[in-house]
Amino acid sequence: MKAGYIVAFIAVAALAFYVVKTQQDSLSTPTPQLQPRHLSDAAEEPSEREEPKPKPKPRKDKDSDKRLVQTSDRAPAPPVTRDRSDNAEAVITDRPEDENQGMSEEPLNDTSHLLTAKKESSEPAAPAPEPSTIAPAESTYVPPDLTKQLFVTESLPISPDDRAALATATADYVRGLPNNATKNAETSARFLGIALRLDSRNRNAIVTNGQLRRGGATTASDPKFTASNYAKQLVFAVKALKNAGDENSGKLATYLIDMAATADPGNEDAIYFAESSAKPDWAAIVPPAASATAAADPAKTPEAAAGDVPTLKRDKAVVKTMVVQDLPAGQTAAPSELTISAVAEGDTTQYLMPTPSTEDARIASDIARYYVASRPVASKVKARLTVTLPGENARLPGSAGIALALAAVSVLENIELDPGVAVTGDITAVGATERANWLTARINGAAAAASTLLAVPHANVAEVADAALLSSPAPLARTQIFGVTTLDDALAVARKDRTANLQKAIDLFAAFAKELDSSASPASLAKAGAATRLKEILTLAPNHLSAKYLLELANGTAPRRLTQRASIEQVFEAARPILQIYSPTPSGNTYNFAPGDYTRVDRALTAKAPLLAPDCEEFYFSIKALISAIEVFNTMYGEVPAMRQASGYLTSHPNDPTRVTKLRDIDSRRVTCALILQKLNPDPEVLLQIWR
Repeated sequence: MKAGYIVAFIAVAALAFYVVKTQQDSLSTPTPQLQPRHLSDAAEEPSEREEPKPKPKPRKDKDSDKRLVQTSDRAPAPPVTRDRSDNAEAVITDRPEDENQGMSEEPLNDTSHLLTAKKESSEPAAPAPEPSTIAPAESTYVPPDLTKQLFVTESLPISPDDRAALATATADYVRGLPNNATKNAETSARFLGIALRLDSRNRNAIVTNGQLRRGGATTASDPKFTASNYAKQLVFAVKALKNAGDENSGKLATYLIDMAATADPGNEDAIYFAESSAKPDWAAIVPPAASATAAADPAKTPEAAAGDVPTLKRDKAVVKTMVVQDLPAGQTAAPSELTISAVAEGDTTQYLMPTPSTEDARIASDIARYYVASRPVASKVKARLTVTLPGENARLPGSAGIALALAAVSVLENIELDPGVAVTGDITAVGATERANWLTARINGAAAAASTLLAVPHANVAEVADAALLSSPAPLARTQIFGVTTLDDALAVARKDRTANLQKAIDLFAAFAKELDSSASPASLAKAGAATRLKEILTLAPNHLSAKYLLELANGTAPRRLTQRASIEQVFEAARPILQIYSPTPSGNTYNFAPGDYTRVDRALTAKAPLLAPDCEEFYFSIKALISAIEVFNTMYGEVPAMRQASGYLTSHPNDPTRVTKLRDIDSRRVTCALILQKLNPDPEVLLQIWR
């Protein structure tokens, strides 16, 4: 009997110790582990996950202490999808320094190193597709048109994890369709057009699209996949979209409803929704059969003539890419010249790459090279390409994918570029542009450096007005800003031999801008005849964003509030001097902010408040509450610990329950901020960078 009491007492004591330890450990977590229900949970038979293969050790180049990226003339296997919704630790953990900081050896056909987030990719490895984008004569598959924005992906009430799961499942469904039927070819293009919009970096969807485009056979990658479970997954997503009730969600819902009814006609929910809902516009994704030949390559990339083997005719290309620096006072940006030197050498395409600055930059560079290798002309030119940036041991910056691809295409396809053009942003494996962060800093940096033109991703179009709201319209007049949807759009802006209409628009705007005052005020716009002249420019070049915004300013219709993304960025920029307690720091580090530091941050936040998007108001007040809790702790104890090491800090202050309570209050308010951010559902890229 006594033994039983003793055992029970030991068990209770152990449980109490575990609970206390767990509570203390939670304080050191950089972001809350927010795991929303996944759409894939609706399936009855979840697929097994394969463990990723270990990354092979890099080989040193015997002839040099630099490291070489060997890539063959075959298009490399597309990069594995990165889960961008995961814990911020994947971003803020410092990368170990390599002894050869200048260059890195990464066999491009090996994508195991791209598994960077805590959740590993579930897609099995797939063979690399051939580079030609022209399907064999017997192929009836026409790739989907990805240039049209059917819905705003980042604003959907579906988490990035769930979007990736839907894209993977959609590709699995397409893989299981017989390849020899014209109807199936059209269905495949429709479904993959949605999958690649949900997750533009999804490996499964990219590989499936590439195999079908080249006439290759496809087989289901998941043996447990069933069309009925896939339809249930789609219906579950449709219900979530319909519950959201907004127009953007409704647009995607119409496509998913039709897909569910097609995948499983026996699913009564799918049929009910399909019969009682609007029909999707599939022609926006798959052009009518009559125009299939013309639409097979909507980007209009150059093609090699039959029997012709292109050779290297250009030995160098330089592209300005906007590089953002994090400073205590905020973000600043300046153009940096990315140079590719080319030598006709060997029977493969080789890249000598600088070491990426972050894992995101590594992924983006791999995707850019994969896309270049899929272009009909570029894929046939054999050369050794050396990529360099100014400065000793300079690293490849983030959002440089467009610049890298432009420079590579310039030398491989013999296209001369305008040295006054700067670009920013990354691209997908099918050549679509991806959003760049901190666009205001990039625009101001381009204008300050006297760049004549700046190409920005189409996803950033609404944020161009943010730059004018946060400073003045002057940078938009000094640098002509263009929105680009694909790499070929960026190439059209950056090349010297532009189309007649585009060049005329650029010349007309340059003449117009000279007549404006230094601040591009509404009065000077009216005096220069903005209403008439800017309309003419937009007729010639509808993607001329500087002309578009200045015309809105002249007409009094320009936005008066920041976009949601810019609002979030500006709140964190104002709070950065205090929120640095969440940055990686040496062990045992503490902070002691002066009262004036808190006053300056509060004033900066108050100044931003009138410009913030209305839906960011709750987030704004949650940040102010977090800073207030930090100030209370700082005032009481004369210091604030680095929050990544909060558990160790508490260990050095035993028997101090008040200190524990106050520190836990800080963490609780941080969790509140993160929950509000998740509800806002901004771009996952922002969430990953917030607590760095």
